[in-house]
Amino acid sequence: MSARVEIEAGGASPPRSLLASPRAIANIIVTLALIGSWFVFLRPQFLGGPAAYVLVSGESMEPTLHHDDFVIVGRQDTYDEGDIVAYRIPGSETGAGAIVIHRIIGGSAEDGYLLQGDNRTTPDRWRPRSTDVVGRSLVSVPRAGTLLPFLRSPMIVAVFAGCMAFLFVYLGGRKPEPSDASAVGSPAEHPRDRLG
Repeated sequence: MSARVEIEAGGASPPRSLLASPRAIANIIVTLALIGSWFVFLRPQFLGGPAAYVLVSGESMEPTLHHDDFVIVGRQDTYDEGDIVAYRIPGSETGAGAIVIHRIIGGSAEDGYLLQGDNRTTPDRWRPRSTDVVGRSLVSVPRAGTLLPFLRSPMIVAVFAGCMAFLFVYLGGRKPEPSDASAVGSPAEHPRDRLG
């Protein structure tokens, strides 16, 4: 009795592309969507975007906003009475350039808005025009400002950098697992194919 053994031509199959997996494609699509959304909606104004980031300081907007709340504001074409806006104190005034976040209670873009903190009994003394308004409040994150000193700590930055370096080395040094097709060697390596 003779046994016939067929040998595959071409050897091991080439490794699969990283893009061949549906999960990898989904990850790329989600990443691109997040980056695109950030670019369109949350890109800071100093990079030509519509958003600005404001850290609330003080109690003038309580109970709506509290000290150390983090607020994302977005530039708008128009602002209406009742909108919470961040504005720069006009250039000729005391405190010029500082950012204040208060509610519009009257006025207009041309004559200047009348603003007041929710926790104040009198309006602000400044009358910012639309060019002074940084943006309308879109999202606020309560007490997020309390994390900033923690995140700026050199020790935290060093630990974060160390973890990122470890992950880069650990994940970058891993060899891809062989696919089922490339795991098949010569027929003599398989017990079922041996003669004997």
